[in-house]
Amino acid sequence: SHTGAGVDPQQFFQPENETDPVALNLAIAGSELPSQCLIANDYLLDLPSLEWVLWGLSPRMFNRHRDFDRRGEIFKSSPGYSYDQVNRDQLWPVDTTAEPVTAKLLEDVALHEIEPWGWSPATHRELPVPITAAAEEKILNECRKARFRWNDEAWEMLVQSIEAMTARGLHLLLFIPPYHPLVQHGKAADMDGTGHDDYRELVERLEVMAAENENIVFLDAHRGGRHEFAHEDFADADHLHLSGARK
Repeated sequence: SHTGAGVDPQQFFQPENETDPVALNLAIAGSELPSQCLIANDYLLDLPSLEWVLWGLSPRMFNRHRDFDRRGEIFKSSPGYSYDQVNRDQLWPVDTTAEPVTAKLLEDVALHEIEPWGWSPATHRELPVPITAAAEEKILNECRKARFRWNDEAWEMLVQSIEAMTARGLHLLLFIPPYHPLVQHGKAADMDGTGHDDYRELVERLEVMAAENENIVFLDAHRGGRHEFAHEDFADADHLHLSGARK
């Protein structure tokens, strides 16, 4: 959801993207690494015209204490995923001669709370502007405790997916989404129990990955809470408001 609400795909590839979506936000709210790698491997890897993948990596994905993926299990048991598997030979490879899907067509589908470009911007606020003492206390309480243990299997899963995509010639921008700046004063670097040392280790791992592969760019948008996003850029403690996403 951090990527789903925090990345506005309409800002890419203008003016073509205004009418024919060529940049899409495929983030699955509440998902963990297994379902994200499934999308990457089963849906993105063989797209013939795909050039770039922007992948938002919340530190919690690598926390053994959060080793569950309920949304991924729901997706894999859905009729849509079942249809894709049964009809894969007819769906893949994608027909590059087909007419492009237009924004108007996607608007007519009327997906619930999702823009034609796939993202779901946060237009309401759970935090008061300007911030109150009570809101500050609530945010600090949410990051008062660090509880993190590295999930090496999740990291290896990410590495394998990225290696497959870059071997195919795809370019990747890996980024850690920002959390409210007050987390810099908490015991944890986010609301999911990632300790500041654990967060820095993730940053270092991703920096090394980018340094070793010219097809990878890494952006730490969080910087431990020491970033350029202000309180009013957030809808809640860990999701950007629409105004922050477009900043």
